[in-house]
Amino acid sequence: MRKLILYGSGEIGRKWIERLGSENVYAFADSDKKKIGKSIQGKKIVSVEELIQMKNEISIYISTSDTYKKEICQKLIEEGLNENIVNLPYKDVYVNQDANADMETIFEGRNALARGVRLRNCRIGYASYIASNTILKDTKIGKYSSIGPNIRIICGQHPTKDFVSTHPMFYSIQSQIAKTYVTSNLFDEYRYTENGFVAEIGNDVWVGDGVTIMEGVSIADGTIVAARTNLVKDTEPYSIVGGNPAKLIRYRFNEEEINFLKRLKWWDKSKTWIAKHAEYFSNVKELMLKVQKEEV
Repeated sequence: MRKLILYGSGEIGRKWIERLGSENVYAFADSDKKKIGKSIQGKKIVSVEELIQMKNEISIYISTSDTYKKEICQKLIEEGLNENIVNLPYKDVYVNQDANADMETIFEGRNALARGVRLRNCRIGYASYIASNTILKDTKIGKYSSIGPNIRIICGQHPTKDFVSTHPMFYSIQSQIAKTYVTSNLFDEYRYTENGFVAEIGNDVWVGDGVTIMEGVSIADGTIVAARTNLVKDTEPYSIVGGNPAKLIRYRFNEEEINFLKRLKWWDKSKTWIAKHAEYFSNVKELMLKVQKEEV
């Protein structure tokens, strides 16, 4: 809950304050002495010397292009501010120093990114976390989901029948390593979910270590995906899948219980409701009875 300083008052810094909201930013900082003392959206631009004076009160996010980040980071480290540097400017998102997410990635809060995580244009639901070395792009993750380490989305399709060659130069006009022989796209190279994401992971999902997910796949609410699974098609709610390619192992609950949970959508309930009912989460039958009594 330290005061957030955006280091870099240029275009990128201005975009970040718009994303975060002015009330969540304490001040800007900048290396350009001509900017020191001026204000942007009511936020003062401070010097490195002022940052040192506020050392015990602040977190610093370097809001510049990658070209300048390394140089600024080194400067802050030399001034003893290394422990103040954060990889994302969100108060309620824990980010390992070796993790990274771009400006287009949106967090709902209470999220965590472990070492080596890379996110590009993703949507991360409330309380969902991502374990080490997982790389995701254009992916939507629901609430309360547990995403394991070393997860990859497999992108790009090649034709497997009719076409003589699988090489893109015979069916695509996209930028290729060699010239193309066609004037229009003859094959859909990329697949997306119905909502336009490369992949979608639902609410209360657990994805195990080393899972690969084929682009265009949606993982339903409550699914468990076993470690090392190659997931090539959509899953069903509250199913457990595994293997290469993935196959249904079993369902987590019986049909009545699954239909109850699908209707309940507990992850959309208020934090007060969840806190009140958390003691019943250890047994789905007990939760059903509790909710049924409340509905009478």
